[in-house]
Amino acid sequence: MKVAVDSSLLIAALITTEDGHDECHQVLETNECSAHIHALAEVFNTLTGSRLGFRVPANEATVMIRDELLPHLTCFELNAEEVIAAFEEAERRGIRGGAVFDYLHLAAAKKALASKLYTLDAQDFRHFHRPGDPDIVQP
Repeated sequence: MKVAVDSSLLIAALITTEDGHDECHQVLETNECSAHIHALAEVFNTLTGSRLGFRVPANEATVMIRDELLPHLTCFELNAEEVIAAFEEAERRGIRGGAVFDYLHLAAAKKALASKLYTLDAQDFRHFHRPGDPDIVQP
């Protein structure tokens, strides 16, 4: 099954102490997964920042992303026209501010023809989800 994942799932799949680690790792291991390319930057930011309560050195974070995530992912980009179209749709969906980053994950999932978007932040997506979008699933 072709599914999409966001950075919250990727981080939990990497870090064994994160809630939902086993379930998130299972999603990566058992599905054909896609991700918005920006998710890699979000993972890098989280690993090298302090949200986790510790910081991973940049070179180690890069190795983790390359060796542990990329083998399980097909990354999709949105070109400039697709991003602008998403911004235009944002108004109709009531999306403002930082919620646009979640919406871009959803737009990339649609482009990848994913049937589901796995996230640990399902509630963040539900207010702008519409019929025809990939299902929002929390593992």
